[in-house]
Amino acid sequence: MYKYILFSLIGISLFSCQSETKSSYTINAEIDTTANGKLARLMTLEGRNQVLKDSTRIANGKLSFKGKADSPELYFISVDGYRGNTPFILENTDYEIKMNADSLYTSTVSGSEETKLFKEYQDFVGGLSKMYQKSFKEYQERRMKNDSLDPNYMRKVSDSLLKLNEEFDLKFINENKDNAIAALLLEQLYNNRRMDESKVVELYEAFPEDVKATRVGKDLAKAMETAVGKMAPDFSAPDQNGSMINLNDVKGKVTIIDFWASWSKPSRAENPNLSALYKKYHDLGLEIIGVSLDGAQQQSGAKEAWVQAIEEDSLTWPQVSNIKYFEDPVALKYNVTKVPSIFIVDANGKIAAKNLQGPELEAKIEELLK
Repeated sequence: MYKYILFSLIGISLFSCQSETKSSYTINAEIDTTANGKLARLMTLEGRNQVLKDSTRIANGKLSFKGKADSPELYFISVDGYRGNTPFILENTDYEIKMNADSLYTSTVSGSEETKLFKEYQDFVGGLSKMYQKSFKEYQERRMKNDSLDPNYMRKVSDSLLKLNEEFDLKFINENKDNAIAALLLEQLYNNRRMDESKVVELYEAFPEDVKATRVGKDLAKAMETAVGKMAPDFSAPDQNGSMINLNDVKGKVTIIDFWASWSKPSRAENPNLSALYKKYHDLGLEIIGVSLDGAQQQSGAKEAWVQAIEEDSLTWPQVSNIKYFEDPVALKYNVTKVPSIFIVDANGKIAAKNLQGPELEAKIEELLK
């Protein structure tokens, strides 16, 4: 359970606000000689894809990389046959890395200032992980002894650690708002829906202009374009018959934009609830438009699966899709990173709420229809 409350920075791009004095980087790393001959890879992620940037064979317990970073990013080094990887912020500077063959993730990295801050955050969340593991071990031992236990004990432990994590997140962002890592953390909190959007906007606005000008700062600014209170961006997309549907032509007194997919079990589970709401409130002014994110590379017959899901779930409102998975232009415009994602639009075309379900969603619809 603890893995759900820990903020993972692995595989996320990061830009530094430090002024660079070098035009290239050098990475010198050491590892136990038992790794001799193994291939070490310097990796980053672009979107959801791991990207190999460089590789080298380990000799005499040493490995090195050289190159030029167009902009600082979060990179990691992996070694064939060894679990995990060593993450660090790659900038145009010199790095010395003491790699821990038993746990690559805990390797010691010296280099950029952003990497030092990253290590501080790693240490904190690592401490939370140890606290959870200790509590879980004690819980298991007491169960073995048939001790009387609160059935919600581990849930309470998780909630307590989550609260500590959230408090540290806010403190870390406020104390490091001059650094891009603070913006990156805020981006993750926003994407994972772990912070009220109004608070995200408030923290973002407190960043200095050089942070806002970074990659993560620009992405946050783009995400804020679809924050509650903003006008819902218009879009056009093809329905299952190939006819173009425009959002402005569908809008009612209240409009739900439902991002879903035939392959998403949570989406399919929510469809009966949306159907019930549509039947109950459509005559009062509720409209729904579904935007399917079918079309993953590994999904065969994506359009057919989408059309079949519409029929199986008896979805009677307009449905559109470009069959491009999360690269769908509508999803990109609305900064959608997971499904289901729901936007509730009021009569003025403004986003009134996001990602509500069940009674909360119905209550919001009733409120807006008054």
